[in-house]
Parts: sequence; C-alpha cells; structure tokens
Amino acid sequence: MSQHKLINFNAPRYLLKNFDNLAQHKSISRTSMLVTLMERYVREEVDQMNKDNQLNTILCEMDERNRGSLGRRIRDSVKKAIQREREDTTPPSMMWDTNDAW
Repeated sequence: MSQHKLINFNAPRYLLKNFDNLAQHKSISRTSMLVTLMERYVREEVDQMNKDNQLNTILCEMDERNRGSLGRRIRDSVKKAIQREREDTTPPSMMWDTNDAW
C-alpha cells in the first residue's frame, strides 16, 4: 500500500493562479507547497490543542484548590464557633427585678 494518496479539490481560479505564481517564484512545486502548508497547519493545531489542554488543566486545578480552600475556611469557621460555644461555660444569669416590694 502506498504512503501517498491523490487528492482532488476545487479552488477559486484567482487563488490557484496566485498560488502557482508564488510557487513558481520560489521554484517549488504546487504539491510541495501544499504539503508544507498542510504539515505546518497540523503542527500548529496540535500545539494549540496541547496549550489549550494545559490551560484547561491549570484552570481545573485552580478551581479545585479554590473549592478546597473555601471548604476549609467554612469548616474552620464552624469549628471556631463551636469551640467558642463550648468555652462559654458561664451559666445564664437570672434576671432580678429590684423594683419588687416584698
């Protein structure tokens, strides 16, 4: 089986003419230029996908850290409130009305 495949597609005539003129000016074939452009496009897209994945990973990690941090802050706040309640062992004071005439 061949490592190459013939492709065929339509392109606007003006673009094909300009492309052919540039390829001729650079002394390379149309096929060589198209293959080079395709390779460059594939590499750039793969790089961009990797960067997007890295960015997505960083953002997900930040989200997890922030959620964990918020959870810890809430837990710490609740623990402190419970601890304050436990430390406050003073019995409630009774209300005395000093205006009572016995």
